Amino acid sequence: MNRPNPFGPHHHRDDREPMLMDISTAKPSGEINWDAIVAKTQQGKVAPGQKAYDTSKYLSQVREQDPWPAEAPAKSFPMILSNCRIREAAPVDLSGTVTVLCDVESAGPITEADRTLKLELRVIYRESTKDSDEPAGKPEFVTLQPVAFQTVQATFSVEGLADSRMDPGTELFLHARAIHTQKKLTARAKPVATIAGPTRASRLRLSGRLFDHDKCFLLPGALSALRKIVAQHQKRPTGPLVIVAHPGPDAPDTALALARAKSLAAVLTNRWDEWLPWFAPEKPAASRWGWREAQVILKHIKVYEGQCSGVEDEPSHQALNAFQKSVTEKGEVSLSVSGKLDSPTRKELLRAYFGQEKTTLAKALAPQVCVCEGVAPKPPESKDVLAEAHLEILFFEPRLDPKPRGERVRRGEKTYSTWLDRVDATEDFEVHGLHIQVVDDDDVEISGAKVLLEGPERIETKTDDHGWITIDGLSRGTYTVRVTNDVADDEDDVVCELEVVVPTPRAVDHEVKTPTPVATTSEPAPPAVSLAAPSHLAPTSAPTVAPSAPIAPAPASVPAPTPAEAPAEADPPKPKGIDIPLFESHFHENSHMPNLVNDDFLEALASLSHFHSEHGHCTLSLLSDANSEAMSINGQRLKLAEAIIHGDGKAWREFTQQATIRDAQSFMKYFGSKGWHCDPGLVDGIDGPKTQNAVFQFQHGCNQAWSLKLSTDGICGPKTWAGILVAVRHMISCEVN
Repeated sequence: MNRPNPFGPHHHRDDREPMLMDISTAKPSGEINWDAIVAKTQQGKVAPGQKAYDTSKYLSQVREQDPWPAEAPAKSFPMILSNCRIREAAPVDLSGTVTVLCDVESAGPITEADRTLKLELRVIYRESTKDSDEPAGKPEFVTLQPVAFQTVQATFSVEGLADSRMDPGTELFLHARAIHTQKKLTARAKPVATIAGPTRASRLRLSGRLFDHDKCFLLPGALSALRKIVAQHQKRPTGPLVIVAHPGPDAPDTALALARAKSLAAVLTNRWDEWLPWFAPEKPAASRWGWREAQVILKHIKVYEGQCSGVEDEPSHQALNAFQKSVTEKGEVSLSVSGKLDSPTRKELLRAYFGQEKTTLAKALAPQVCVCEGVAPKPPESKDVLAEAHLEILFFEPRLDPKPRGERVRRGEKTYSTWLDRVDATEDFEVHGLHIQVVDDDDVEISGAKVLLEGPERIETKTDDHGWITIDGLSRGTYTVRVTNDVADDEDDVVCELEVVVPTPRAVDHEVKTPTPVATTSEPAPPAVSLAAPSHLAPTSAPTVAPSAPIAPAPASVPAPTPAEAPAEADPPKPKGIDIPLFESHFHENSHMPNLVNDDFLEALASLSHFHSEHGHCTLSLLSDANSEAMSINGQRLKLAEAIIHGDGKAWREFTQQATIRDAQSFMKYFGSKGWHCDPGLVDGIDGPKTQNAVFQFQHGCNQAWSLKLSTDGICGPKTWAGILVAVRHMISCEVN
């Protein structure tokens, strides 16, 4: 039998090389005992008819005598419930839902037996004769995850809590609790004020010559209307505001109407940058802005005295030269004194135009803008609708209901018709005038021509060098416009004669609406900590202790009780001191200036501010962490906090003399997150255009909110830092003088 060569086909075995079988030690002996082998294989077999041994019964008996060890019970770790809060900012609207959150922290994995947590929402009724604390619906049970830290939440419906049968003047507050029955743990949220009642609205209608033909540049005559809007909104600073644009026969374009509404909203929110694109050359010539708008602004700020014809002439260049020179001399911005309407000059013109007093919403509200589509009914069919193009400002309280789905609403459909049903008061603002050019048959302008208007008023004027006349402040009615070439009123000298009809008066009737008695309130007593930059803003959650090295507080003192802890009939004991829960993470490293990356720093100061308002001047104290490298500046940090709480302008001024651009950017960015239009972008310590614009917006906002009369120069100087102190004290609910 041929076998393969184990060393490969090319291996040639020498005749003297031994075979593997010759050298193997595993070869069998010469004699094989087959009987022994067969007997060995038969061992363990049971002969037929012989009884077999039952091993399973034996093993079960062994297990009864020596059972398997029982599984050890899971280890239960300590657990902490904290930061129970209501997610919605105060005051909570009782027309929807409320979400309750709570943080759960365990020293180890949570066992199966400890994974049930109960969340409940309760309502406090403060009536004239008694107080009551009742559950708001059924509690919600949540299942915890087997992790060391988590945040759980449950949503509750709060519709119907404001019962119309309640006594007038009843106040409502919501508070929440998280309860772990197994471990006997409870966390309680702060009481939150609520608002309730049906939606109401008041209306201000703007009509007449608010804009030039086919343009959306808001003319100076409309600035008085803006002051009305601002003054009316200050009466209800938390109420939503909607601007509705209505096209008309004189301006049927809905896109133009919407652009006009947005233009008005830009002025109300001091967003002058939204006007800049209208100067761009890619805009259609009919709607593009240029010298006409520049002349209007220059005339309004009393630098130009011409007729605002839109013609680039020498008087316009001289006026623009004077403006550029004045801006440069103030050190605000360095403009080229060239008389050219370049991009930097346009920006400064808009900033000056937007800087008019009391034309910006002090609460930094962002109005909602939409255009109403559809043909308006004729006045005889509905006294509530204007047939001409106009803007409608709707002030809602306490909520906007229903909310529009986009920028377009249709007349007669549910959204807009419901808004009109909510309106219980209307005020009209009208501004009328003429801006016309007198030309001859060859379209050549006639300069120096006498113009006579006769109608409800009699006005005489002359055309300018380019044949233009501008007359503002006209009353409604029909006017005859007669243009003559000579001073003598001779029919032979009449150039043209035409009639101008100003829309006729109209009336608005409102049904008498009897509001349902509702329970409303403004703030709980004592109030929950709220942060509000000029707009009413509250933190979305309670402050969380930062996991950094704390500045250890002084020995504990008696804290002011919350409404849920103190009985209504008993006054709480007056504390003798107060702890300040500040941490080194609240400040920039190696600096006494605050690090406003979240609300924690101002939340702590707000609590102290409340204590100060309730119990008078309080002395604050801090014990530094013994291992802290910042021990030398902790004293300065404490004094800075005291300066804010007590309104110590002198101490604040001393601290901010050392402030950097980065510090100013930090404050501007924080204010921007709270509704101010002053976000500088990246906090990088560079005093660039974005930072300067942010400071400018903040300065303007302070002037609008508190009449501080800050120079709107974009420079964060001592007076602007004083304005920052005013804003911060306002946000922590301190009294602002």
